[in-house]
Amino acid sequence: MRMPSIGDSLLVGHNISFDLGMLNKALAKERHAAVANPSIDTLDLASLIMPTEHSYKLSHLATMFDIKEENVHRAKDDALMTGQLYLILVDKLAAFPVDIVNFLYYYAKVAGWTLANVLQALFGEKI
Repeated sequence: MRMPSIGDSLLVGHNISFDLGMLNKALAKERHAAVANPSIDTLDLASLIMPTEHSYKLSHLATMFDIKEENVHRAKDDALMTGQLYLILVDKLAAFPVDIVNFLYYYAKVAGWTLANVLQALFGEKI
């Protein structure tokens, strides 16, 4: 069962397993079903796209991509930064050569990552 307010929407987060863990713990405490939506972690996505970067902290990536940082570690502001980061990372991914995307798609598909769906949406018939 999914939370009615988010339906079966794709969830995007930075180190999303931490957020989902906290959310599901709170839901369990209130005897609600856990969130089981598909999700994409911008931390993982950044490490795939930029494997030699020295830090994948949200604040570091925000600075790198000129994303405005307001109240760091406040839920709303971190969510807005993460959304902007996701869009930037998807744009970077869209610029990758098709053979690299094919490799990432295959790897993501075998691993069961939601990233495979993102790549399929971006590249369609090319992969």
